[in-house]
Amino acid sequence: FNSKIFGFITTDQGETYGNLFSSRDSIDISASITIDPSHRGKEGFIVVAAVVGNQIMLLNEKGHFIDFQPTQGSIIPAAQRKLEEVETIDIARNLVAGEFGIEEIAVDFFVGYSLKGNSERIFSNGKPFNLTIKSL
Repeated sequence: FNSKIFGFITTDQGETYGNLFSSRDSIDISASITIDPSHRGKEGFIVVAAVVGNQIMLLNEKGHFIDFQPTQGSIIPAAQRKLEEVETIDIARNLVAGEFGIEEIAVDFFVGYSLKGNSERIFSNGKPFNLTIKSL
């Protein structure tokens, strides 16, 4: 497949990007997928997984992360729609980890998409982008 997937983490509306932030920073997380030309215009869905240690959570359509057990559940889509040339998804806006009692954490985000009717095949670059929160 011929897709490109990029993850973005910023605290200043996209002026700069990074992956190491303080628990007090207000963080925006998003991703962009350039859809394979043969998949454009087809019905599909976007998948966002957050992995913390051995825990996997999937972003649902309401913008909440839900625990996921690969052996027990079906894939939870973050968005379902006709796939455009470039799909952009907001993963989190104005996230302040400290407000949730989180002072330190490392999260790997995996982003991909699938075509309707073929949900067992997820197109992804297989490499996560990382967010690390430390009490700086």
